[in-house]
Amino acid sequence: MSGDMDGAVNVWDLKTGTAIQSFKSSDLASPVFSPDSRLLAAAEDDDVVYIVNARTGSVLLRRKFDAVYGVAFSPDGRSLAVHQQKSIVLIEVPSGKILREIAPPAQTANLRFTPDGRALLTSDSDGLMRLWDAGTGELTLTLAAMERNVDTYQEDTSWLVVSPEGLFDGSPEAWGKVSFRFNGKTFDHSPVEIGFKTFFWPGLLADVMSGPRPKPAEEISRVDRRQVRVAFISPDRSPDAPVDTRQVKIRLRVTEAGPAPGFPGGSGARDLRVFRNGSLVKIWRGDLTLDQGGTAVVDADVLLTEGENQFVAYAFSKADIKSLDATLELAGSKALHRPKTAYIIAVGLNRYLRPGLDLKYAVSDARDFAEQIARQQTALANYDAIKTTWLLDTDATAENLRAVLARLAGRPGALSPAQTPLLKNVDRAHPEDTIFIYFAGHGAAVAGRFYLLTHDFAVDGRGAVDPAHAVSDEDLGALLADIDVGRVVLVIDACQSGQVLEAEEKRRGPMNSKGLAQLAYEKGMYILAASQAYQAALEAAQLGHGFLTYALIEEGLKSPAAARGKSLDLRTWLDFATTRVPQLQSAFLSGLGEPARGVAVTRTAYSLQRPRVFYRREPEPHPLIVAVF
Repeated sequence: MSGDMDGAVNVWDLKTGTAIQSFKSSDLASPVFSPDSRLLAAAEDDDVVYIVNARTGSVLLRRKFDAVYGVAFSPDGRSLAVHQQKSIVLIEVPSGKILREIAPPAQTANLRFTPDGRALLTSDSDGLMRLWDAGTGELTLTLAAMERNVDTYQEDTSWLVVSPEGLFDGSPEAWGKVSFRFNGKTFDHSPVEIGFKTFFWPGLLADVMSGPRPKPAEEISRVDRRQVRVAFISPDRSPDAPVDTRQVKIRLRVTEAGPAPGFPGGSGARDLRVFRNGSLVKIWRGDLTLDQGGTAVVDADVLLTEGENQFVAYAFSKADIKSLDATLELAGSKALHRPKTAYIIAVGLNRYLRPGLDLKYAVSDARDFAEQIARQQTALANYDAIKTTWLLDTDATAENLRAVLARLAGRPGALSPAQTPLLKNVDRAHPEDTIFIYFAGHGAAVAGRFYLLTHDFAVDGRGAVDPAHAVSDEDLGALLADIDVGRVVLVIDACQSGQVLEAEEKRRGPMNSKGLAQLAYEKGMYILAASQAYQAALEAAQLGHGFLTYALIEEGLKSPAAARGKSLDLRTWLDFATTRVPQLQSAFLSGLGEPARGVAVTRTAYSLQRPRVFYRREPEPHPLIVAVF
C-alpha cells in the first residue's frame, strides 16, 4: 500500500508489482489490511468506518461511529476493533454486528490484538496499558512502567502488572509506589507488601496470556492486614559518625498488632529478618516469644564493612503479612577495610561409585569454568585474592562439599587427613567477598526435592536417595544461609536442576515462602540451573562440553558473543546462557550432531533444554563484570 501526492491510496500486488486498486484519501484515511490482506478497513471523516475488498474495491460495510481514531483487525480477520471517542467497539466482519463494547477509564491512544486474538491491548492517556478479554470485554490486567532513580547504564525498567482482583507482579521498585484499596478506601500507609501472601503472583502476565485467569485465594477485603511493627533500638548513633569496630551488636523491638474488628487477639510476630546492604545476615525463624504487652526484644551481632552499611529489618504476622521496613544506617571507617577474595568451588564428576552413571565432560567443564573465572577476574583486578577449591571425581563427596560450605560460614570443624590439603584454600567468607560454586554431574528431582548426586551417591533400603550420600536443596539452603558474604553465584549443570528454584507452593513469591529460591532472594544470590525440573542436562562430543557450560565459557567468556559492548556483566552472562542453550541443542537436533547426557531427546520444540536463572530483580548499583573484550 502506498500514498500519492494527489491524495490517492494505492494497493499493489507484491508478486507482480502491479497496482490492484486505487482509492482517494477522502474515501479511506489510514487504512489497515486484514491479516490475509483481502480486506481494508479505515475511517472516513473521522466518524464512518468502511470495510472494503482490497482487490475489487467493493464496499462490504459502511457504519457511522462517534469520532473514530483508529481500527484494528483481529488475527483471524473475523472481527474489527473500532477506537471511537469514549469507547472501543468490537464488530463482526463483514456484517458490522456489534459484538461488545469496552469503556477504558482513560482516552485510548493505540490498540492492538494479541497474536492469538484472545485479548486486546490498549495504551491509554493516563500512561497505563490495559489488557482486555476480547471475548467478554472484561479488563484482565493493567500494566505500568515507572521511572527509576538508578544510574543511566541500567537498562531495566521498573514495572508493575495488576489484575482487577488484586493479584500483582513487578519489580521491587514499583511495589513501593502502590497501595491497596479496601472497600473503596485507599490505605496509603499499607504498601503492597501486606498482600504478598495472597496477592503476589510471579509470572502473572504470562499466566493470564496463556491460560485461565488466576484468582486470589481470598478477597482483599477479608485479609487480616494487621502489620507487626519493627524498630531498631540500638546502636543509636548518627550515620555520619564512622564506626571502627568490625562487629556491632544491634537490638530490635518487635511489637504485634492488637485486636481489630473481625480479628480478636494479637496479630502474632514471626520470622524476623535483618539485612545489610540488601543481603540477609540474620533470621529468627518461627514465632517470636512476646511479653504480655505483645513485644519481643532481640539482639544480634552483625559485621560492618567499610563505607555505607544500611540495615533493614522486617517481620511477619501469623497471617504472613509483612511489616514495614525498619532501617538503620551505620558508616564503617577506613579501619574496616579488608582485602576482597573470590572463592571458586569447582565440583565435577565423571566417575561415580554406582555403575552406569559415568559422564565424559563434567570434570573438564568444572576445570574450564574455574580457570576462566579466575583468569578473567585476575585480569579485571576485581579481587585481591582468588582461591580455587577442586572437588573432582572421588573428591566430590557429599561430606567434602558440606565441609567446604561450613568452612565458608566460619564453622570449620575437624578435617580428616585427606580433607586438609583438599580444603586448604577455604576460609571464612566475609561481606566483601564473592563465592562462585559450580557443579557438573548428575542431579535428581525427587518428591519435590532436588539432589546433587555426589561421587558417593547411594540409595537407602527403600530405593530412595540416601541423604547422607547426596546434597539436597535443603542442605544447600541451610549451609548457605550461615555464610555472610557479599555475593554468591551458583551454577548447576545437572539434570532436573531447575527443581532448586521451585517453591513448595509454586505460586508463592519471595516473601516468607520456603526453599532455596527464598534464600536466593534474601541473600542476593545468583542461581543458574541447566534445565527445567523435568529435563535432562545434555553434553555433546562435538562441543566437548555440556551445552550450558559451552554457552557460558566458550561463547560467554572466551568470545564477545554474550557481551553488550566491551564488557560482560554477571546478569547479561547468565541471561545469555538461558537463551543460547536451547538454540545450541536445536542446531544439533537439526543434523549437526546428537547430544548425549542424561536421557534420550525427543525431537520436538518442547523437549529443548531450557535453563532457569534466578536473581533479585533490582539491579546491583555496581554490577559484577565477569569479562572484558
